Amino acid sequence: MSPFAGAATPKKPYGSDVSPHTVPPSSTTPYTFTLTNEAKSQMIGAANLTAPSGFTIPPGQTLGPSPRGTATVAGDMVELRDLGLMPGETATTTFMAISASDPGVYAWLLDVRQANDFRGSGNSFVPDPDNVNLTTTVTGVAVACAANEPCSGSVSDGTTTADVHVDSGGTAAVLTITLLPTDAISCAASEYTGTSATVDFNVTADDRTKTVTIMLDATLVADRDADEFEVCYSSPNAFVDKFEETVTTGLLPDCFFIESEIPANPPCVLSRTNIEGGSVSVSFFAPEGDPKGHI
Repeated sequence: MSPFAGAATPKKPYGSDVSPHTVPPSSTTPYTFTLTNEAKSQMIGAANLTAPSGFTIPPGQTLGPSPRGTATVAGDMVELRDLGLMPGETATTTFMAISASDPGVYAWLLDVRQANDFRGSGNSFVPDPDNVNLTTTVTGVAVACAANEPCSGSVSDGTTTADVHVDSGGTAAVLTITLLPTDAISCAASEYTGTSATVDFNVTADDRTKTVTIMLDATLVADRDADEFEVCYSSPNAFVDKFEETVTTGLLPDCFFIESEIPANPPCVLSRTNIEGGSVSVSFFAPEGDPKGHI
């Protein structure tokens, strides 16, 4: 909720959002910035979006705001000019930024002006307290992976623990792992209901496979057996799900092997295990890419 909640709507208001709102530490992520003119008659002409302390916006990016105007990177700032944003219109631009190395909640700063060139005084817009979200939460872990060496990382929220093991590859890389809400991805299969937090994991190299183990605390398992748990998986790369359909989000099939220690049908479920004390662990194998998964 906005810290301005409950305040009266200002005379020249804007709505704004910077997403995603949760990222791993030291991760390079595409951010989408939206700006909506909520005023009754005044036009929005320009805006400056300043990154939080500890964040970096790499220079040399080509940014194209929609529907019109220009967007450029100047130090730790994205400058939007000549927007000509009429009441009710929304401008959007996407840029790359590197998150802070320390976990925490970080705030982007936004200055919105009526003038197309950002000059002058007394022409600033003010945030609509009910339609602004300019915070980014940095959470999870970032692990450096040396060239030709495997690496591992782990995150936990107290009831869901995710261990990610990355196989060796020819180039150095960074593994990032974040726990997102259970419903960050959704599988439509009738027998599936998400139980754990969603594990978002990425390796900045295209030659490394991953083994992910999700462990559920007994409080989440209840009286269910390990064999009852499925992996809901999402990836930018299409894969074949347990129903033999080609999808980008769906339940994973069990792994099978053909004269190799590497599964022949990745991504796939490697094992489901009941653990003494009532916990359950499920392991799955993931190819290259930027996937998410929960059970």
